[in-house]
Amino acid sequence: MFPAVVMFVRDTGIDEVIRFVLVTNQLDKRVLNENTILIYPNTPQKTRDYKDLVVRSFYLANADAKQTATMVRQLVKTRDLYVDEKLNLLVMRDTPEAIAVAEKLIANQDLGEAEVVLEVEVMEVGYSKLQSLGIQWPTQISAGVAGLSTGTATPGQITGTEAKHFNGDLVRLNITDPIVALNAKQQNSRTNVLANPRIRVKSREKAKIHIGDRVPVITTTAGATGFVSESVNYLDVGLKLEVEPQVYLEDDVGIKIGLEVSNISQQIKTSSGTTAYQVGTRNANTVLRLKDGETQVLAGLINDEDRRSANRVPGLAELPLLGRLFNESDDTVNKTEVVLLITPHVVRNVERPGVRLEQFSSGTEAEVGGAGMAAPNIQPAISAPPSQPQPAINPPAAQPFESQPRPLDTPISPPPPAAGPQPKQQ
Repeated sequence: MFPAVVMFVRDTGIDEVIRFVLVTNQLDKRVLNENTILIYPNTPQKTRDYKDLVVRSFYLANADAKQTATMVRQLVKTRDLYVDEKLNLLVMRDTPEAIAVAEKLIANQDLGEAEVVLEVEVMEVGYSKLQSLGIQWPTQISAGVAGLSTGTATPGQITGTEAKHFNGDLVRLNITDPIVALNAKQQNSRTNVLANPRIRVKSREKAKIHIGDRVPVITTTAGATGFVSESVNYLDVGLKLEVEPQVYLEDDVGIKIGLEVSNISQQIKTSSGTTAYQVGTRNANTVLRLKDGETQVLAGLINDEDRRSANRVPGLAELPLLGRLFNESDDTVNKTEVVLLITPHVVRNVERPGVRLEQFSSGTEAEVGGAGMAAPNIQPAISAPPSQPQPAINPPAAQPFESQPRPLDTPISPPPPAAGPQPKQQ
């Protein structure tokens, strides 16, 4: 049985009035045609019987179908959901109101990912200087006695008869060759190894650059039966750069940078004959944020080597001025520095959706996607001024709703107008 409802409205459509009456009385409706509506109790059983459902397919261009399905299940509370990973397709079956909410949620997520072009310039500037100056004197002078060439004595030994006939042929003087050498050498060199790659990468994705060599490292393994096997592993040597950008909405780019410059400084032979390598390396890791088109310089990875050695004649090298004639010096200076210049250029950024999609009504906890209850402009009945006649309110006008009960599932038509003056609707 429907309760009697009497209200006075102003500047409100009939749809809002009907919705207000249904919501306040825990009822719902289904439009059958242009002139007929079906009113039924708003219960789970009746809702499953009379609520219209809609099937909608969402072909996603950028978003992941699995992640989007998880979002729809959590926010829209829908259960009839199918995911096709091959087509990146999401099929949903729910009420039209829930479908409308899902459309807005998916429109917020199915956006093109941001991309950036990183212009990288890596320079390894090296400077070396070699200077060798001085007179090289013999490092060893030796004198010895040799036996007679015609005798039977052992060389280096003399007998008594030979000692009686000792002469200059028995004395031998040995001096390292050359006796005196003049060294005058100076060498200066500059190296500038330049790498200028340009790489395009999506936001929050890693990109790697390797410029150098892959050195083979052979490992020998001996089994219990005596069988010996060898395996080859490769060691990356050179310039390795790893970047991970993140593009912000205001066209700023945050970059996580990992730079490594390595080289083989020495080869070491093990007791088993295997070759091992001593690798010198320089590393730098940082996180920075740049504007679109801004260039940042990272420098200071310096390798400075200064070696000085001297060969001197004891005593004579200490003489003032003349001591330089008995002195030889070798000076070696090596200095290298790695400089990194990086410039981001935003190719495409995320297009932020409008306010209409960022905030919208999602219904109630019980009914997701409902249009919500917009209360009509209801005016209570008030007493008219004495100079104006007060409209008569005839309560029996609502009697047809009470005196003629009908099943709740039966379509109804508006009641006939009551006799007598009626309240005027403005």
